[in-house]
Amino acid sequence: MVGTTSRGVINLMVMDRLRGHGMLFFLSFVFLAMPGCTGASDATRELLFGQSFRDESIRRAHDIRVASQELVILSGEAAKGIDDSFEEIAVRRESMDEALEHLHGSAGLRGCDKFLDVRSAWVEMRANVNVIIDSRQRLAEFKTASDRFEELALELSSKSGDLVSLMAELDSPDRQMLFASRQADIADRLGRRLTDITNGVDQRETLARDLWLFGRVLEGFRTGQSEFGVARLPEKALGLLGAVESSFKQLEEAGVGVNEYAPSVFAVKSAQDDLHFHSIVLLDKANTLVDAIYSADEGSECAVH
Repeated sequence: MVGTTSRGVINLMVMDRLRGHGMLFFLSFVFLAMPGCTGASDATRELLFGQSFRDESIRRAHDIRVASQELVILSGEAAKGIDDSFEEIAVRRESMDEALEHLHGSAGLRGCDKFLDVRSAWVEMRANVNVIIDSRQRLAEFKTASDRFEELALELSSKSGDLVSLMAELDSPDRQMLFASRQADIADRLGRRLTDITNGVDQRETLARDLWLFGRVLEGFRTGQSEFGVARLPEKALGLLGAVESSFKQLEEAGVGVNEYAPSVFAVKSAQDDLHFHSIVLLDKANTLVDAIYSADEGSECAVH
């Protein structure tokens, strides 16, 4: 959910421009409701109701500005896999569509160039919103796989460190100790590769290379047959080696899911960046539209009809 603080900051950005408009709307109805005003001329009533209709259009433009900034916040939450944010994004998308439909139809701004600028900016922004919403299930699958991968990478790193310590106690040859130390380094690196992928950096090839290298050295430790010349570990180390192999096998399985769903992470990250840019454009265009509605002369394309 968009936090209360964030919502307050967004509203403060735009409310100063609306204070006078809302007061005019309120005074219009107070005037018409006053005793003795039942004979108000049709022209007066038309003027006051026209003012209230203009204020409604300005309120809709305000809603567009607020929703566009909330979408930026929510898209960041969605990219992190926060599931509730997707529903909130869909709600904001619908409210933006409704506000623009009102301005296009009911307010009669279809010919106003300032309105067309706002609608054009929303078309670009909406495409990014759709990418994020449509990626919901695949992002959930990625989060499941990445959480499991992260857990197993930590486990693998710990067990690999234990294996290094045991081999040192067994006074293993320097070459074996070097390979074991490198295995521990690779295990640590796997978690960092995942972090990069989660942040939208495509490290899949590097991750696959690290996994392949780790697996080949494990085979050498077990069988003594390896293209790297890795010698078989002594019997006293094979029990712990089995534990490392078990964690690594599970890690590889989780890695399949990470690779499969990572493209959706990259797509959402790209959409999030584009959405942020278009939201700035939309906010500026909406501000211009409010000014145009408020100052438009009767008969102007930007006058509310």
